[in-house]
Amino acid sequence: MKKIFRQVQFAALALAAACGSANAGPVSILSSAEPDAFPIVALDGTTATFVVDAGDAEVVSTAAQAVRDDIKLITGKSLPVANTLAGTSLPIIAGTLGQSELIDALAAAGKIASGEVAGKWEAYGLEVVDNPVDGVERALVAYGANPRGTAYALFEISRLMGVSPYVWWADVQPEERDALYATHGTTTVGEPSVKFRGIFINDEDWGLTPWAAKNIDAKYKNIGPNTYAKVMELLLRLRANVLWPAMHSCSQAFWDNKDNLPIAKKYDIALGSSHCEQMLRDNEWEWRRYDNNSGTNENWNYVTNKAKIQRYWEERVEESKGFSAMYTLGMRGVHDWGISGYPTTQDKVRGLTEIIDFQRSLLEKHIGDPTTVPQIFIPYKEVLDAYNAGLKVPEDVILTWVDDNHGYIRQLPTETEQLRSGGHGVYYHLSYWGTPADYLWICSTSPSLCSYELVKGYENGIRDLWVINVGDIKPAEAELEFCMDLAWDVDAWQPEKAHEYSRYWAAKTFGEDVADELGAIKLEYYRLGAGGKPEHVYGVTYNDKEMNDRIDSYASLVSRVEAVKAQIPARLQDAFFQLFEYPVKGAYYMNVKIFRAKQSLALAAAGQREAALSAAAEARKAYRMIDEITVKYNTGISGGKWNGMMDSKPRQQATFYMPETATMSSISQYELPVPEERFLTVGAADYTGSRGNIKELKGLGIGESSVAVWPMDYKNYAARDVETAPYVEYNVPVTAGVNTIEVRFLPTFPIHSGGEMNVGVSIDGAKPVIASLKTVATEGKWNSTVMRGYNDATVTHVAETDGTVSVRVYLMNPGIAVSEVYNRLPMDTTDDLTSKLMVNPDFEYDSEGNLNAYGETKRGVPFGWTIEGKLNGNSYGINNDATNLHGHNVCWMNSTPMPAKFELSQTIKSDKLEPGYYMVRCQLWTEREKLTSCRLFANNNVQYYGSKSEYTNLLTPGEENTYAGYSGGRPDVMTLQEMMVCVYVGEGEDLKVGIRTGNKHNNGKTATDNAGWFKVDNFRIDRLGSKPSVSEEDLTLTEALITNYDFELYSVNGVVKENTSGETRRYTPYGWSLQGKFPGTSYGINSDFANQHGKNGCWYLPKEGVMPDDFELYQTIPAEKLEPGKYAVYCKLWVQDGYLGTTRLFANDNVQYYGMDIDYDKNLTPGENATFAGYVGGQDNVFVLQDMFVTVDIAESEDLRLGIRSGNMLPDGSRGAERSGWFKTDFFRIHKLDGTGVENVSIDRLNPDAPVYNLAGQRVADNAAGISALPAGIYISDGYKFHKK
Repeated sequence: MKKIFRQVQFAALALAAACGSANAGPVSILSSAEPDAFPIVALDGTTATFVVDAGDAEVVSTAAQAVRDDIKLITGKSLPVANTLAGTSLPIIAGTLGQSELIDALAAAGKIASGEVAGKWEAYGLEVVDNPVDGVERALVAYGANPRGTAYALFEISRLMGVSPYVWWADVQPEERDALYATHGTTTVGEPSVKFRGIFINDEDWGLTPWAAKNIDAKYKNIGPNTYAKVMELLLRLRANVLWPAMHSCSQAFWDNKDNLPIAKKYDIALGSSHCEQMLRDNEWEWRRYDNNSGTNENWNYVTNKAKIQRYWEERVEESKGFSAMYTLGMRGVHDWGISGYPTTQDKVRGLTEIIDFQRSLLEKHIGDPTTVPQIFIPYKEVLDAYNAGLKVPEDVILTWVDDNHGYIRQLPTETEQLRSGGHGVYYHLSYWGTPADYLWICSTSPSLCSYELVKGYENGIRDLWVINVGDIKPAEAELEFCMDLAWDVDAWQPEKAHEYSRYWAAKTFGEDVADELGAIKLEYYRLGAGGKPEHVYGVTYNDKEMNDRIDSYASLVSRVEAVKAQIPARLQDAFFQLFEYPVKGAYYMNVKIFRAKQSLALAAAGQREAALSAAAEARKAYRMIDEITVKYNTGISGGKWNGMMDSKPRQQATFYMPETATMSSISQYELPVPEERFLTVGAADYTGSRGNIKELKGLGIGESSVAVWPMDYKNYAARDVETAPYVEYNVPVTAGVNTIEVRFLPTFPIHSGGEMNVGVSIDGAKPVIASLKTVATEGKWNSTVMRGYNDATVTHVAETDGTVSVRVYLMNPGIAVSEVYNRLPMDTTDDLTSKLMVNPDFEYDSEGNLNAYGETKRGVPFGWTIEGKLNGNSYGINNDATNLHGHNVCWMNSTPMPAKFELSQTIKSDKLEPGYYMVRCQLWTEREKLTSCRLFANNNVQYYGSKSEYTNLLTPGEENTYAGYSGGRPDVMTLQEMMVCVYVGEGEDLKVGIRTGNKHNNGKTATDNAGWFKVDNFRIDRLGSKPSVSEEDLTLTEALITNYDFELYSVNGVVKENTSGETRRYTPYGWSLQGKFPGTSYGINSDFANQHGKNGCWYLPKEGVMPDDFELYQTIPAEKLEPGKYAVYCKLWVQDGYLGTTRLFANDNVQYYGMDIDYDKNLTPGENATFAGYVGGQDNVFVLQDMFVTVDIAESEDLRLGIRSGNMLPDGSRGAERSGWFKTDFFRIHKLDGTGVENVSIDRLNPDAPVYNLAGQRVADNAAGISALPAGIYISDGYKFHKK
């Protein structure tokens, strides 16, 4: 590779080089005078003057003004700007060779090292020159081979003064100084490694567009010239030169707003457009408005609408004459979808050939010789198919390749393609909206990954254009700067050195004294992100220890951020929050939210009450903290400058909302073990042997480093030659049994189209097992590899005893990087009945018995299982289509219609079973409107998915029935629910377990659709010590005191009816009263809930007005029905996130607010005794009710008024939106407590085998028999608190 730097010095990184003139060294800028130094601002207040030739390009004056502003920011001094040297004794002369008479004169006189710069693309120089002209003793001269080069030379002054490119964009305020002196010397910088370097502003809907519309471009109510001026200045500061403007439908097209066009010339930024915007047209905005708003998706068809499309393109080409621009050729859909009108690939080849010929004719007609006009062609999706099928792209066009949207380049130019005169480019992502999941919130892509991929591209000819998708810019400041630094000098940050960049960047941004710690924090942050971006962790399978380890690692980072924050100067606190604190804390809270919620459900299913509720509370707190830090980002820093820029829920995707957590009612009455996966890892760099030029690349991949052949060996090894290929070898501990050894690799692609990605894995010298790592972007296995950050080659090894094996990994093709070796150890089956008794209990094996490690769709009845009842079609098998599957697969059974009687089962023979009680569990999902008779069964003991009232006509004689009480899910949010059933197995009796369902509804109708279909996963069997004591909640008092306590009844003309259909019945429910005038008619009962009790719940949603401040939905229980004493009142409640208002459960003046204490302030009601349930608001359309309770003391002759109070007041005392305070509620209950506030339960009601705990959570007795030996006090057992007297 060429070395591009002749001589350059950055603010914190000096690169020694030979000077281009006789001066002693490169220019630097100091705060004190040195001999022969040039005073920019002298200690006595004297200032220099910028001198720019009036005939030079506008960008030179633009850059001079920006540097002038930087000097004022540092010193408080405003330097004058002039067009001549007349009257100037201390000039800063800035100009372009061939365009500035002053610069040309200095070059002709040999005063500047112009020979090092002239004729070189964007090269520049910065010199302190003695006696530049008569009467001037000394000058600072900034010059460039072209105008942009001159601008870069001027911004070199800013860099040397310590001004960050993000001085405005991230508020990196430079240190104030009294004086600035440029030392005597010469700095010359040659051509950049990559000719065109820049960004694509994309997916701007939730950040840049709304922010600009309400702030610096409020006049336009959109992104406008003020925003684009700031963007283009940033690009010049980063030594970039290309902008693809924002193009989503929410953003006005750059060219449509004519006030933008002078900005492009002012900053001399080359304007381009993305793969679906040809000829500088923004189709989303412009085509739809073109020709009296007649443009549509359908008529964007070159075959049927050629003349109009040609005119549309020509108008823009004609308008763009005189601008720095590059033109995207070809055609796709209006947005990111396929081209219309060409059904076959060969049709596309013919069509695109015609289209490109016409587009180039436009360039020739309006711009000039098309071979001299920058053009790009992006072979992407169906266009790539056409290219590979023989589409001929003109030689002078830049072929621009793409990554897979997640940072891994799909294919690189072949040796033949590298010979093209037009060269090659890459479109690369630091932010993305799309499959398998977005990452639009915060950036966690490491410099090491960027370097590994982009340098691979550079080595294979991608040297003409690098465009980085940066989303809104703001979440990716450091990562973008790295990419631009790498594009300028590809040798500076090669993959083996890229991990050092974070420390370098921290030093120049925040100072040397904190650089080591900040660099280390960034490295760990990137490592964790490589193993699952914050936006992706919801979809990655981690075991319990891995989840805890990630939380602990992030918690440590947060502590370190807090500690180092105290060392950050006040002027940089806002920058530190944006660039370090927010992304680290955001990632931490997202991991806590997702993992603790998941763990809470597992603990609840295992009956571990306190641990489950603690994990749930931690998850909810984390969710709220994301909101807290986002509010601070938008309104609490930089004087509110960034208000509207940071959205913590971009695209309002489910992962950003609060996941389901354990609640009191979800705790199983059976305390069961939570299985733990046993595993160990060996780091990639811990190899014991190797062949080939194996190099450790720190910061790359899911571990602390990866290893690869570097520089790349382009030789490919066939299977027969595998043992001659480069390799790395590891010592891997194993334990007795079946060890599953995964060698984990960076999820890259073959170097060239049609290439392979093969590895060989040999254990203890055995014949290598050949595995392919080749994936297809957006398909199959790729969907999981990019989210978890690794691909794998997996082998099994049966060990007779504990020990160590040698694992040799052969790297058979170029571009393969090993990230770690992971050994999934044999399960400890001492107490694990499931693995002993069941085959394929979690559906990880397909119908042929093959492990489906990546959740691909495999049709057929899963291995080990049988079905009864004929299914139509082939829509059954295993895949990964559920939000909370166990492992990598879930089983689904679907048919239209389902059989009248259907069973998925397996039978455990009696010789494997000891007589006794067993608990059978699984996770099950069925569709809300299609429940039919779906149920878990163990022999004839069953648990129906829904509530008892939904199966009155569906019960099967001879079955023992229980009911889980779920309401069924949505087909777009398939969240599996925990099911369990207890069964007694007698001597010599088999155990048959599985799922039963049918096609009949409770109303007696036979379904003709797929009603009764289901998804199931994760069967488990545990042996119980004795017959469990299961006690349902005693509703005797509730039924006696509360009318219509679960909102199942409604009244029509005085006739009370049960709403068995769950359809909407408006107005105040039967038995309840309303205080306050309620606006609109959106209130009543229906079944629009995720987990209501019975068929219905109640809702109150104000329309055409707001929730009244004195709102109450209530009942009054008269004193004569109540014994004096303490009572507990319970209900289920849902309130929407962002609209909590003052919604609360009440019993007289004792209340429990739905949210956390931090959610309320001036909206608390005087005279009430308040507690806080600690929930976060729910997601609209996902109505999961949460458990609420409050206790109240009732005196003699005192009534009890209970229900829901609400209002729309916000914590600051202001009024909320129309929806503020709306709610859904269900299932009120009341229980009499004893004097301690604990529900009266007898010992007989407790499970005799359940352990007993004190209130500190310490186990004090193994079972109920030990209670008699305990001192008097309050204890917990079997999910109840009880008082031993």
